[in-house]
Amino acid sequence: MNLRIEFMRTKSPVFDRIISVVRQFPTFKEWDSDGIHLYSVEFVETDFESARTVIDFVRGWKGVTYYRDGQLISKGTAYRAAFDEIFRKARRESELSRTYGNTPADFVRIQRRLKEREDIKKAFGLDGDGTEEP
Repeated sequence: MNLRIEFMRTKSPVFDRIISVVRQFPTFKEWDSDGIHLYSVEFVETDFESARTVIDFVRGWKGVTYYRDGQLISKGTAYRAAFDEIFRKARRESELSRTYGNTPADFVRIQRRLKEREDIKKAFGLDGDGTEEP
């Protein structure tokens, strides 16, 4: 999923600062359309934290449009899409960390612990849910 944010020049006192920030993104573009100077920046799922930050920057500006995979969407939908993807990414990372650890050493330690649990279950004749096997 891609999220594109387009906006035009505003009278905001922080406009120049925000432009200098979004210019650092490789997907930043600026062009003229019907005499209006437009700016846009596009984000992929892996960088939705930055997308949410830019959405916060341009919040309240007139002339801001949001596109998800090329389809025009509302500001609320854009913000939710960015937040949801950030949440999903954090949850995936948490699940991976819990399963595999953060380093190869963690992975080995977790795998040993799981093996020990299996060995203990077999030694006591347990089937995994705390009951004895017949």
